[in-house]
Amino acid sequence: MTTRFAILCRVSTTEQEEKGASLEVQQKTLRRFVEVLNGTIVKEYVGSESATSGDKKRPILDEILNDARNKEFECLMIYDLSRLTRDPIKSKIILAELKKYNIKLYVQTQLYLLDNPETNLIVGLLAEINAFQSS
Repeated sequence: MTTRFAILCRVSTTEQEEKGASLEVQQKTLRRFVEVLNGTIVKEYVGSESATSGDKKRPILDEILNDARNKEFECLMIYDLSRLTRDPIKSKIILAELKKYNIKLYVQTQLYLLDNPETNLIVGLLAEINAFQSS
């Protein structure tokens, strides 16, 4: 039985879409990496939403967490950690939710072990760096 993956492709600004990793680039890359890992994509979360623009609603993220609760996928793959969130506090909450539902987190092909203290330290530091960069 192949591993069921969900992928998240997200941009938060028009500039990011034009000059950074566009939704298309993220989608193509993540699809290829899931294939490399012999997985199957069961859901793709693709879109533009920003939590730093003053709009605190994140429908894509809410859908991911709801689907994780419902065991619709086993692994979530993202292009980089900033696509999940740039907020260190929200990062801890999201990762705790994923861990609670036994969802494995991949950043491209790198598996992040959510029950590992070293991983949590690295993810926490990266979230702080991402928050700094966005401000």
